[in-house]
Amino acid sequence: MKKKSILLPLTLLAVALYAILSGGQFDIWKEQEKWYTLILLFGLAFLYQGKKEQESAHVFIGMLMTGLSLHFILQPKLDYWPDTFTMIVFIVGLALFVKSSQKKEYRIESVVLIALGLFLYFFQQITKQLSSLSIPTSGFELYWPYVLIAVSLLLLFLKRK
Repeated sequence: MKKKSILLPLTLLAVALYAILSGGQFDIWKEQEKWYTLILLFGLAFLYQGKKEQESAHVFIGMLMTGLSLHFILQPKLDYWPDTFTMIVFIVGLALFVKSSQKKEYRIESVVLIALGLFLYFFQQITKQLSSLSIPTSGFELYWPYVLIAVSLLLLFLKRK
C-alpha cells in the first residue's frame, strides 16, 4: 500500500499561514508580508516532508528555499552579512553537502561550492592582504571568473571513465 504524501497539506498550510501573516492579523516580525516569508514556509514544508519520508530531494529543495529566505530576512539586519551572490553559492553548496551526507554523492561538488562561497566572502580581504604584500591584484580581481570558466569547461569536456 502506497503511503500518502504530506507535502500537499504542508504546502496548503504554508499558503494559509502566509495569507494570515501578510494580512496583518498577527505581527510576529517586521516585513513578514514579503515574498521570502512564503519561500521560508514552503522551504520548511519541504524540509519536514523530506525528513519524515526520507526523501533527500525534498530535503535539498527545502534547504535551498529556507536558506535563501533566511538570507533575505537577515541581510538587511546584519552589517557583516554577505551579499546575495556569495550567499546563493554558499547555500547551494551547503544544501548539496547535506544531500551528499545522505546519499554519498556530490561530496566534491558541495565542498568546492562551499569553498567558493567562502572565497567570495573573503575576496576583499584576500585582495587587500595581497596588495599589502606588494602583489598586484588587478589581474586577479578581473580574471578569476574567466579562470573559473576555463576550469569548468575543462571538467565538462574531460573524458569520463
